[in-house]
Amino acid sequence: MRIIVSIALVTGLLFSFLPDVSAATPPDGIYKVKLSLMKRYDEEKSMGDGAFIPTGFITVSGGRAKLRIKMVPLTAFNFRGYLSELLVKDKPVNVLSRYDEYDVYNNPTNGKDAKFKGVKYPKEMDFDVEWGEKDIFVQVYVPVMGELASGDQKARLRIDWPSNPESAKVSSINFDSSPVEDVSPASSDTSSSAYQSKDTRNLPPLEKGENISLEPGIYKLDVSLFHEREDKASMGNNAMVHDAELVSKDGKYSFLLGSTTMEVSNITASLVSLQIRDDNAYYHFAEPHAFDLSIPGEQDKRPEVFSFDLVRKDPMIYVKVDPKVKPMGEVPVGARLKIDWASIKKIEESEAVLYKKMKSGTPRKKFDPKESIHKILPEGFELLAQPGAFKENIVFKANPVTGGASFQKITQKFGRARAMKIYEFKIENDYGVPTKPSKDITIKAKLASNIVKPKVYRLADMAEMNTSISGDTASFTTNTYGEFAFVSSDGPASQAKTGNISNNSSKGLAGVSNNKSRVNSGKKSADTRESDKSKASNDRPTPTSVSQLNNDSTDFTTSSQPAQTDQASQVDVGTKPVRSKENPKVIFYCVLILAAIIGGSAYVYIRFSKRLIYEFKYNSYLKNKMNEFNKVRDSL
Repeated sequence: MRIIVSIALVTGLLFSFLPDVSAATPPDGIYKVKLSLMKRYDEEKSMGDGAFIPTGFITVSGGRAKLRIKMVPLTAFNFRGYLSELLVKDKPVNVLSRYDEYDVYNNPTNGKDAKFKGVKYPKEMDFDVEWGEKDIFVQVYVPVMGELASGDQKARLRIDWPSNPESAKVSSINFDSSPVEDVSPASSDTSSSAYQSKDTRNLPPLEKGENISLEPGIYKLDVSLFHEREDKASMGNNAMVHDAELVSKDGKYSFLLGSTTMEVSNITASLVSLQIRDDNAYYHFAEPHAFDLSIPGEQDKRPEVFSFDLVRKDPMIYVKVDPKVKPMGEVPVGARLKIDWASIKKIEESEAVLYKKMKSGTPRKKFDPKESIHKILPEGFELLAQPGAFKENIVFKANPVTGGASFQKITQKFGRARAMKIYEFKIENDYGVPTKPSKDITIKAKLASNIVKPKVYRLADMAEMNTSISGDTASFTTNTYGEFAFVSSDGPASQAKTGNISNNSSKGLAGVSNNKSRVNSGKKSADTRESDKSKASNDRPTPTSVSQLNNDSTDFTTSSQPAQTDQASQVDVGTKPVRSKENPKVIFYCVLILAAIIGGSAYVYIRFSKRLIYEFKYNSYLKNKMNEFNKVRDSL
């Protein structure tokens, strides 16, 4: 009996070291989850949120969970690009496949990014996760941001875990068939929080300096723009003049900060707004002056000087800046204005560059509600509004959408073979606050030639807009802003070259769109397969052709899939007979349990059996002695 109990205890102890497949971790299988990329320190979407499909797949096996994600191209500066690297908890992930293409950053011959020159961009990857872990610290590398300051961006990968895992269970991993719920644009929540006056974030307190006490005059001092939390330069640092000026007059002090141009991937950027955080965590817009900064292709000129009041010699001040650089997003970015008070020196008025610009520069144009509005963007978009449609001056913005829930939603409705483009149109006042028109406005868009007779859909409710076509320009009327899709009405996309670097062929697209027909129609002949392979090989671009890259960021028909998608490969694999395979983990654990039982038995024998045998023999000896004693007693 003792031997049986000992074996049971040893077996139970062994099982306590096995993976914990408890109620917290569901049974083995594949589970679909929603994903989003959040800023590391703030409850806002990261600028890299659209770099992957917002649906991931968790594979649970033996109590361990792995998350599989698929990367998609981001768009910045009218250039289509990818994330080059993903680190999870400071460790590299397992890259399962890569996109077979090069661009101006990773080209093996003349790539601009030294870190990933010649390295193909990751497509699908997986990594270990703990079931129920909501936010995972990650770090992504974005080549286009490497031109600004640092390509390494810290963020949090947020997983929306299902309350009922069984309802999220799927039979296989298929990113193209993941349903998309009707959601509002991802930028809407970030916009509303970015323009709140009160900053509710828990920012670290900054050192406060002594009160300013200077005699009247103009002073010059050095400034720079730092990351809001990290000890490095902000991406907008090069968009400001590093010689600031301080005007002392009547016991008050006005700080003057200059804006200049910054060249990034053939895009000219500059500061278009500046907000200063006070001691009560409220942000206030600095006053813009001297609207004389010309940006190529832009209709309106930008300010060259910003002014705000200052009372203390604080070494750093929390600010929000908008350098109008698309990788940084369309909302102001938090930063710290670093002021070197040790460099301050008094200058003559004739030397005060910013002060003279503020006094003699072009003032902001006053808004006249009786005038019609005609805004023109260099990307080929126009906004026309009748008098009275707006009560204040507006800024019109248009950004292509190439990933995320919106892209997935529209492609699932019309298919990837249909030529289409998605744009997010924004209408804001001079302070970046979204503004709706009181009357219908007209938006014109000059589209690529492969989008024939497009129909325009509003993604918020998938309503078809009243659209007119004139040449290569589509016009529609609306009374709001948001995301709109331009969908070709002539079916599949044109196969004409559009300048995009892509290895997609019609074969690759058909493999995704017509899985069922491929399975039902049976296998192709060997000759047909060889012909297809030869055609795909001829269509694949080589690195030498990238030097002539003219990348139109949103041609979905040729840029969102590699030459042969993983889904297409999965269909081919699916036609093969399924063979049962032994699970090596099960075999390992069974052998381990048997070894433990044998080892436990040996230990019990060595530890307890000798004593038991001795007790049995001694008990028999005592019985014999008792019998002899009883015989002697009976004889007496």
